[in-house]
Amino acid sequence: MFSRLKSLFDSAEATPETDDTLSLAAAALLTHAARLDGQADGIEIDTLRHILRDGFSLSEDETQELMTLAETLESEANDLYQWTKVINAHYELPQKIVLVEKLWMVVLSDGRLDDYEANLLRRISGLIHVPDIEAGAARQRAATSLGLN
Repeated sequence: MFSRLKSLFDSAEATPETDDTLSLAAAALLTHAARLDGQADGIEIDTLRHILRDGFSLSEDETQELMTLAETLESEANDLYQWTKVINAHYELPQKIVLVEKLWMVVLSDGRLDDYEANLLRRISGLIHVPDIEAGAARQRAATSLGLN
């Protein structure tokens, strides 16, 4: 399902327009968030898996394939722009807010918030044009859904 997508991101002239590409862009951002603190422990990976499986209505095999590809792309990337430009081109503000909330769920799932994680969420929110008030509300919703409030 996702095997053809890596070439889209490897090509500087590609203009990805498929649902699979949107899923991959979101998955790469979520994977980056899970790995940022250097401790992509079980709970963060489980949360990531759950978000991808349920959010994109994937089977377990498709979810694992997406996670593997997203991890590969994330480890090869120099910046966040290749993913945020896809999100900006195809997501409306409500979808962007949901993505920010899911990102918060990943970084908060282990019960710790690293300074790098908080900074990443601020950067991504800015890059995808989610207002601070909406990003803050997304963080609160994520914390509440994880039972951290």
